[in-house]
Order: sequence, then C-alpha cells, then structure tokens
Amino acid sequence: MFEPLKITAWLQTRVQTDGYLPLDSVLYYLVHREMIGEQIMTLPGQSTGGAGQHPLPLKQINSDTRQWFYACSFAQWPAHTEPWTDHWNKRFDLGLTHLIDWRGKKARVDIGSGRYKPYHMPVFGFIALSVSWYCVGDKVAIGRLLRFAFALGKKRSQGEGAVLRWDVESFPEDWSIYSSTGRLMRAIPTDDLKAPLYGLRPSYWNPKHQFPCRLPEVSIGATVDR
Repeated sequence: MFEPLKITAWLQTRVQTDGYLPLDSVLYYLVHREMIGEQIMTLPGQSTGGAGQHPLPLKQINSDTRQWFYACSFAQWPAHTEPWTDHWNKRFDLGLTHLIDWRGKKARVDIGSGRYKPYHMPVFGFIALSVSWYCVGDKVAIGRLLRFAFALGKKRSQGEGAVLRWDVESFPEDWSIYSSTGRLMRAIPTDDLKAPLYGLRPSYWNPKHQFPCRLPEVSIGATVDR
C-alpha cells in the first residue's frame, strides 16, 4: 500500500554527488540487483532480465504519458550540511621514459592528448550527518530494498558516501513534489521549450527520460519537519 513517507540515510562519510541525489535512482539499482543478482559488469549482449521495465515501489505521476515520473523528491540536506570540492589528478611520470625500450630508441610519450594526458579534475559533494527524501510508496518494500544500499553517490568503493543506517517513516503529508510551503522538491516537466533538459526518472542520463523541466534549488536546511 502506498503512503507518504520520509526516508533518511544516516551517513558515515561525505557524499560525492550533485545536490539532487535522486532516491528513485538508488531504488532502481536495488531492484535490478534483486532481479538479476549483483554483477561486476554487463557484457555486450547480456540480458538484464527485463529489469529496466520493472516498476519501483513508488507511486507513478502522469503514468499514461511519456513524461511520467515517480512521486519521490530530490535530496533534502539538513542545515548543518557543508558543501566541499576536491580534485583527482592523473599525470604520467616523464622521468620513467628511460625504462621504455622502443627498438633501441629513446621513447617519447605524448602527454598532450590521449591516454597519458594529465588531468586535474574537480569533484563535488556534501558533508552531513544525514540526508532525507520524501516520497509516496510502499513502506515495507522500500525498507527491504534499502537494507542493501550501503553507500550513496560516486566513488563508493573508495569509502565515499557510506551509510550507517536507513530510517523509513510514515509522514503526515505528501511532500514528494511540493512541500507544505509550495517549494518545488524535484524536477517536473514543463511546456516551456527553453527550460533545461533533465531526467524525470531513472536512468537520469538516458536521453529517452529527459524532457524540458522545472528544476528546484538544491535544498540545504530548507525543509522544516512536522
């Protein structure tokens, strides 16, 4: 049975992500994992068992149109949240070129382009004790799936975004799209063709799921619980 819910992830480490961090994407991955098992990689031509069509335990909005999406807010960060920026770097050590024997000639490594090009790339994220979402869904099914969500965001295998525990609670109001003050809580489709293209549902990177959307501000300390 679907009902309004508040879902909270209690965090052990910082999360490498943009501010939106859609929870339906997390549930989408967990449903795939449950249906086809954990996989290191998907080989070309390998079947996904139809998991891409499997519905999530969330209410669907505009379900009879191409612009349908789940009743699930984007991340709501608490007031004590601190944004952070870091960098990852890649550089070939030119001092090692003498170790490369290229037919008796001194090796030359092109670092201007290609695989050995140096990088200094910024990464972004948030430091907080917790992060929350609001949705309309099946409390029992969502709680069961989230038991296997041990981390959020990028670089999870390197310790980023580790989750200590999940709380799935009933909530008195539906804040999946708008809060009680009318604040937009997630991307929604719009007829304004000049609006930015953004995903409405997972996978958010898929062009088939992207439409002109009204986008919310990244929420840090904006939601007051009741």
